[in-house]
Amino acid sequence: MSSTLVSPDAGTELQEGNKSYNLVLEKAGATVPIRDEIDKRIISEVKNRAGKIIDSPIEVGGYPIYKNGIPFSPILFCARSFNFM
Repeated sequence: MSSTLVSPDAGTELQEGNKSYNLVLEKAGATVPIRDEIDKRIISEVKNRAGKIIDSPIEVGGYPIYKNGIPFSPILFCARSFNFM
């Protein structure tokens, strides 16, 4: 299947289902600076069709413990990207 414009004004293109599926999973979650354990688990459950509705974080191992460090700041990230700092 080749890409076909759905709406020339919007620039939206059709994709094969598996390409869209893989692209969504590749971009899903908080990926900057890296994916956390929660996003990794959810993406794995989607890929393996093993997900379920939970009533408590304890059912999936609780909340992750993050290492101390500088929290991500979109403003600082953007400023560094453009060499403003």
